[in-house]
Amino acid sequence: MGIKSEILQSNIIVSSGKNISAVIALLFSVVMGRMLGPYDYGLFSFCMVVVSFSLIFTNLGINMTLTRFISSSIGQNEFFKAGGIVRLLFKYKVFLTILISFIILLFPDYLAANIFNKPEAANIVFFAGFVLIFHSFFDFFYDFFLGVKNFYTYSIIHVSQQFFKFIFATILVYLGFGVTGAIYALFISYILILVYVIFTIKSKHNFVFSSKKIKTKKKALFNFGIWVFLSTVVGGAYGIVDQVMISMLLGVTDIGYYRISVSWMFAITYLLPISAYAMYPYFSSSQDKKILASMVQKSIKYAAMFVFPAAFLLSAFSTIFIQFLYGENFLEAGSILRILSFVAIPLMMTILIATFFSGIKRPDVVGKITSILILLNVLLNYFMIPLYGAEGAAIATLISKSLELAILLWVLRVVIKIKFSVSNLWRPLVSALGGYLLISLFSFHSIIESLFFGIVFVIVYSLLMYIVGGIAEEELNYLRKGFQLAKKRLKNK
Repeated sequence: MGIKSEILQSNIIVSSGKNISAVIALLFSVVMGRMLGPYDYGLFSFCMVVVSFSLIFTNLGINMTLTRFISSSIGQNEFFKAGGIVRLLFKYKVFLTILISFIILLFPDYLAANIFNKPEAANIVFFAGFVLIFHSFFDFFYDFFLGVKNFYTYSIIHVSQQFFKFIFATILVYLGFGVTGAIYALFISYILILVYVIFTIKSKHNFVFSSKKIKTKKKALFNFGIWVFLSTVVGGAYGIVDQVMISMLLGVTDIGYYRISVSWMFAITYLLPISAYAMYPYFSSSQDKKILASMVQKSIKYAAMFVFPAAFLLSAFSTIFIQFLYGENFLEAGSILRILSFVAIPLMMTILIATFFSGIKRPDVVGKITSILILLNVLLNYFMIPLYGAEGAAIATLISKSLELAILLWVLRVVIKIKFSVSNLWRPLVSALGGYLLISLFSFHSIIESLFFGIVFVIVYSLLMYIVGGIAEEELNYLRKGFQLAKKRLKNK
């Protein structure tokens, strides 16, 4: 199989897994929102904000370093070296996870009151400390399977974790355990998956447990990891600063509204048939600049073809969409989603480009940019949240992420000398905007009407893309072949 076909197949498998898990995760948010109500769902969302913020400090670049170096070692058939890297980095992961979790478990009252301004939610912070332990190890092994290019298992564990979480949370909340039942479901899902992960590694990737002593070049890991550390810490904080500041400045229900909107924003990136996660091992293992340039250009082109229409479409129907799925009590999430939908565009692009920079051992590029932009993001949130509430946080995020994309594209083109056609961006933008403006001329008050106009939007977008030359026979054949390869691979499994 050629590299082009392999990459396409990998993207389809990873994207299929992410699509399924995204659907389950979104169904989870809908069911939990309706079963728990705005306040208790806000408490559950607050727990996840605490966990997400804490994960920054249990990662510190370890996961990306793991993926980068084991994929490179395996690509050179140095399996014993890859095993040494896994064992070394796992020791660091254990230390950081225990350290951060213990801090949370020992001082939940202080953290709830003084960091998050939610003294009434000290017990939720305490639970978050336990969730963090399992989540941290899950993420480590999740990235391990990415590094060894076991995309099938990578997708399976993601889907399974979401499935178990949904099933057990629904049962426990129904039995009357409330928000704590939803949190218990997280524990159960992670434990089940981690057991499966250990058996899978033992049977398919036994080099991890090899007793052969191979000297790991810690200096090489450190030189790469220092910038990954910076980009992970700063980038992680940059990605969640809006949610943390909402937790500090607004009420519990606002956290829930915003988390719902964020989950649908991320759903756009998950549902796209191209994945930065699947591309990362190929960026890491390839040494040919022409091949790298081609992969970057194709990734940006195909991502843009899908992310622009998806973002415009979700924004257009955000309020009716939220009302239909969550009910009248969650209508405030609709106005937030109308803005955050557009964030999916720069978000998807920046993830792809940042993955490329990390793959070619230039994580310093992203680290430097996000170090500057996080200050802008904090300032924007600080001034806009008191003025516009959670919508202000969405606007601040849109501004900062759009600026980040502009800078990354400039660096990619001018500094790294990776050329790409600007038409790959303006064609889907103009086509999506055309469909958006057309349906905005009409009013729709029900989900049925929204579905009808959604179909109209897709038709208009496709026609405009064809007219401006954004869709060619090559793209159709390329995607068709990819689905066929992925289908064949899944049948063989």
